[in-house]
Amino acid sequence: MDARNIKASDLTERVTLRSFTTADDAANNPIDTYADEATVWAEIEQGGGREFYASQQIQNESKIRVKIWWRTDVTVRWRLVWNNVTFEITDIKEIIRHRGLVLECKKVLA
Repeated sequence: MDARNIKASDLTERVTLRSFTTADDAANNPIDTYADEATVWAEIEQGGGREFYASQQIQNESKIRVKIWWRTDVTVRWRLVWNNVTFEITDIKEIIRHRGLVLECKKVLA
């Protein structure tokens, strides 16, 4: 993946961008939720990962890099769903002034 350029022919995967919202439950307590904002074409590069010991279990962390067309609304509070797997967006980089975005993501641990 060339992070400095974006080509339509490389955007072969479908991902869903989910925005962060806060809603109130029946007891009027705030709860964090995510709502689908858009399903877009993307280029995915599977990155490294790691295994670590937490909560008396071995956990694994997967990372991906996602390239999409430029959007003004995506933030690091959003999430991304690819192949029914949810990822947190940890970093956003711009590709050439307003051409595209590169999203650094890590798998959400259950």
